[in-house]
Amino acid sequence: MISGFTFRQRHSSEFGIIIKSKNVPSKPAVRVEKIKVIGKAGTYKFEDANEDMVFEFECIISGRNILELEQKMGQISAWISEKGPLVI
Repeated sequence: MISGFTFRQRHSSEFGIIIKSKNVPSKPAVRVEKIKVIGKAGTYKFEDANEDMVFEFECIISGRNILELEQKMGQISAWISEKGPLVI
């Protein structure tokens, strides 16, 4: 298994999360916008920013029973629903 991650100063292991796999890009893709102007040959190409980076984790959540799993899911949902620093 892969070690976890820290988000908003809490480690994923605190919630019983086990990381099976992860897809973490090394850098964001460049956002490219092409604009065609009527009456001009070709297009104008703008590379003015980066795309959002998407981090994907395949996880297992451990628990003794369905009630404990439901509680953890609620805690995890509250934990990841806000903005904060992510350390991988």
